[in-house]
Amino acid sequence: MSRNRSPLFSLLDFLFTVAVLWFGGKWLVSILNINWGQAIPNNPPSVTSTPIITPGIQENKTTFVLPSNVPNGTKVTIDGSTSMVQINQGLKYAFERAYLGANVNTNAQGSEIGLQNLLTEKIDIAAISRPLNTAEIQQGLGTVAVTQDQIAIVVGINNRFRRGLTIEQVQGIFSGKITNWSQVGGENLPIKVINRPPTSGTRKAFQELVLNGDEFGRGANFITLEKDATTPILNALGKEGITYATYPQVSAQSLARIVAVDGITPQSASYPYQRTLFYAYKQPTNSSVQSFLGYVTSDKGKQIIEKAQLSGEKVQPLITKSPLGIQKPINSSLWDKKEIRGIYLSRYQITNNASEQTIRARVRYYRSQGINTIIHGVWGNGCTMYKSQVMQKYLGIESCPNQFQEQWLDWLIDEAHQQGMQVHAYFEKGIKIDANSPIFDRAIAEKWIVPGVDRTYGGVEHYVLDVEIPEVATLFKDILVEFVKKYPRVDAVQWDDYLGYYAELPGKVDRTDNLTKFVKQMTSSMKKANPAVSFDLCHHNPYWAKRYFAADWQKWGVDRVFIQAYNEKNFQQELVYAEKYNGIAITDQQLKRLQELVKNPEIKSILIFPLGGKPETTAASLKNFR
Repeated sequence: MSRNRSPLFSLLDFLFTVAVLWFGGKWLVSILNINWGQAIPNNPPSVTSTPIITPGIQENKTTFVLPSNVPNGTKVTIDGSTSMVQINQGLKYAFERAYLGANVNTNAQGSEIGLQNLLTEKIDIAAISRPLNTAEIQQGLGTVAVTQDQIAIVVGINNRFRRGLTIEQVQGIFSGKITNWSQVGGENLPIKVINRPPTSGTRKAFQELVLNGDEFGRGANFITLEKDATTPILNALGKEGITYATYPQVSAQSLARIVAVDGITPQSASYPYQRTLFYAYKQPTNSSVQSFLGYVTSDKGKQIIEKAQLSGEKVQPLITKSPLGIQKPINSSLWDKKEIRGIYLSRYQITNNASEQTIRARVRYYRSQGINTIIHGVWGNGCTMYKSQVMQKYLGIESCPNQFQEQWLDWLIDEAHQQGMQVHAYFEKGIKIDANSPIFDRAIAEKWIVPGVDRTYGGVEHYVLDVEIPEVATLFKDILVEFVKKYPRVDAVQWDDYLGYYAELPGKVDRTDNLTKFVKQMTSSMKKANPAVSFDLCHHNPYWAKRYFAADWQKWGVDRVFIQAYNEKNFQQELVYAEKYNGIAITDQQLKRLQELVKNPEIKSILIFPLGGKPETTAASLKNFR
């Protein structure tokens, strides 16, 4: 049966039919990939600082293998990201130590300049803080991922803004939409944004992470520096500035303060501003590049990278100034190939009652003399050279009587790392004290002393703290744990032959096994507190140590052992042991031996003790014997 339809329903039918045809046509076009030309304009693609890699374009990837050896004269040149300065230098020193005759030259002119120099074959490897783009991959470049890195937001140390920022607020500040600290809960003061130059890979990565590829603000409050270097950027912050930097470079410096983002700091795995750092290479790779990247990607290389990231920004100047203002070039020689070229600074020699400027200048002086490791006393005669809560708890004193400033060791470590050096904390005298020790009377009263007098060395009568007493053992363990937590950037701690008993003590008691048990427990606790710190010994050869000091250190599981060879009468016998272990320690009265030791490839490290008490004079005289 049929029915008549009203005009309104006829109009609706017509509109429905048109809609079906329209959307059906669009579907057909999409299926058949018909080109509509300019009839339906496309949205323009968003502009980013790093072009998106086109699907189908594959990065050139090569597998690199750790070499067993490399040819003499192997040379690798690296340039690129300032974020990788400390990594580059850490790997440089490690690679040159592992393969004598190899040479690694590093520079840090920014990721973009590094890539340009790589493409024009001026360098072998570019250190970059962003992924490759399509054009770079098409030109034959490939990468190996080196490590993850965080970009920290920082303000000047004197900035009165003490709050955190949200992701939206960070974006607003660096896009120029937020220009006053009052807009983020601070004072009514203008925000000064210190920016990195366009050649900076950190800038490009930050632009992607924070601004989604959009441009930075262009207002009068934006200051762009010409050089991509973190220290000048931090110096420019003042009281109103804000900037960004790779986290390891600002994690332990005194110029700026890190700002949390959404309540999260860069140490957290959920921190929002993270990126990958790379080494870029060009195909085909030469044997030098293959060897170096094989080392980088090995377990050994990864350990070096991790340690370098913890140690802050390192700079190795080619010329440094001595305290007298005399410029001295750093010589490249067999001496410079030694893993550790160390000098002992016995407790009060350069840092007691010294200013920050003086301490830093003296570190630079030692670097200018070819020293790469300062072994500085931090403990001796039963007390610490720094303020210690453990000392206060157990003994009622903060430290040994001294005039050390609170930050003396922080300054020393920081300047040494900037100069590409290491600092080893020297636990001088170990478990022995004399009658001048501030804890001597307490130790006698508490019966912490092993019976008898230790006359190992003439001139001073020593008394040995008995580590078989639980309270004494706990004191040393807690001191060591406290130290590596208080100074997490120190490279190593070193104990000497005073970690042992004297064979002529009354009773002829064999304390060897108990001493071994104590050292193992102490070092295990230290490693749990800070696994990055090496535990080293400078002791007598294994026979003498066990026979005369109950120190069976071959069973202690320490990281490195340096053989004391202070006695000229048996120097050649000690040399045999030094060749088997990590190096040798001599005094400034034995510098005539230095040339012999430098030329001996089996001697990995040389440590010098200034017996005369004048380490700067000793350091200056080294060139006369090399």
